[in-house]
Amino acid sequence: MHKEIERFSRKAKEYKEALLLAPDSRILEIIPIIAILDGIVKKIGIPKKELKIVDLMAGNGYLSSLLYDNGFYNITSIEACNQMSFGAEIFKKITLYPIPDITVAPHIIRSINPNVIISVASFHHLIEYSNEGNISVNKSIKFQEEVICNCMEAMNDLGIMIIADLSDISGNIKVKKIDDLDIWGESTITDMTIYDSDISRWLTKSDDKKGMEWYKNAVNRNYYVDDNCNFSLKWFRDIVNTNTKIGHDDIALSNTLIESVSKSHEVFYEKYACPWVFDSLELLKKFIFKKFGFNVNEQNAISMEDCFSFAQQLGGINEQRDTATFGWDLGLVVIKKKNALFSQKTIEKNVQFMLVGICVVLILLLIAKAGMAKVYLDIGFIFQTLLAFFFGGLASHALNKTKN
Repeated sequence: MHKEIERFSRKAKEYKEALLLAPDSRILEIIPIIAILDGIVKKIGIPKKELKIVDLMAGNGYLSSLLYDNGFYNITSIEACNQMSFGAEIFKKITLYPIPDITVAPHIIRSINPNVIISVASFHHLIEYSNEGNISVNKSIKFQEEVICNCMEAMNDLGIMIIADLSDISGNIKVKKIDDLDIWGESTITDMTIYDSDISRWLTKSDDKKGMEWYKNAVNRNYYVDDNCNFSLKWFRDIVNTNTKIGHDDIALSNTLIESVSKSHEVFYEKYACPWVFDSLELLKKFIFKKFGFNVNEQNAISMEDCFSFAQQLGGINEQRDTATFGWDLGLVVIKKKNALFSQKTIEKNVQFMLVGICVVLILLLIAKAGMAKVYLDIGFIFQTLLAFFFGGLASHALNKTKN
């Protein structure tokens, strides 16, 4: 068993209990993803319930559940840790593929032919080790790149991959921003199923929901988040890894990974703050104590109050109005194939122009032949006439479909 899977198997029970305490607390991580999915639906022109989605490294179905609640029903989840996925209610509604390791995933993806692959807060667990048993950063980044490229290869030319995860990216990275995709679905923000009333209140009152930049500013404005702090990485590396028996290793999203993937694919990247929002400070304390495995070992000397104190020292706790927040931030990566015709409607229009062109050419040939031919019942002439009517009918149908 891979070390990271073994870790999750040990803390799965407490982890899942934490998410049940506050299932909507991490919704700010997911809202940009749902808005992008809504934009994709509009681009390719299909109902959202038909959009084929793969939830890669799905855990206990946290992402799948939120997507399902918001009308995306055609979801397939893939997970390697049975202890995480076992008993989750969402897997009674959608398909779950248990796998021995991530290298199997592209074969499953190829059979599904999804529109979108999504991985949330899981990619940093793709870690490779040296022969001596130490983490190899270079091998890990290479492995992450292989997983991305294999997953992209398993999809059709219109497929895209979305990764939201810990980010160690620094400086000006030479890739486009999320808003350059131009597929943000503004209406989803208003219509989204969100159970936390505080989030709903500020999220739906604005009419100017123009994209990722708007979203980042709105979150920062409502929760006073310092999105340059990189709290998530500090929390894992300085607190969780050193103060829990289970520990925590990571290979976060890196400049090397993004720049390498961008050589063969179009890559869009954005760092965003997504604090976890709770109804009370007590709920926040219980959540982070359980989720990060501080209480997995009974002999662990770290108490819930110690855990909370660490979070305060890092500047990750904020109380305001009727909420308490745990400062969180992720990097959002969207990957698509280079030169892919992203819109299905674009393809349909190209086909329509081709059909019209063929029809015009055939009609001109018929006119020319009719003027020269002495016998109008020539078999070739009849065949060309039928072809003209056939392609004319197809072109007419395609044009009517576009108008509708």
